Amino acid sequence: MLTMNKIRWDISRLGRIYSKWSGLALTTISVRSVKNGTLFMRIKDKKTVRIETYNKFVQFCADNWPSYVEWPREIERPQRNAQKK
Repeated sequence: MLTMNKIRWDISRLGRIYSKWSGLALTTISVRSVKNGTLFMRIKDKKTVRIETYNKFVQFCADNWPSYVEWPREIERPQRNAQKK
């Protein structure tokens, strides 16, 4: 079961790793993934994040994650979308 803390933690963890290897700011990643630049600010402020937003963000990461970067073991990775392969 996903708790709000787990949702926030997963998004933060994936976002930090993705930002590190891509060189993109968290705001840019937020806009590209969920079409909203405030995602990481909302997490920082401990505001609610909808499960739909979580699913979109994690799917974006799964679809764009480079093969040479290890996916965090503690976060379930969805399969890539067919059009992204």
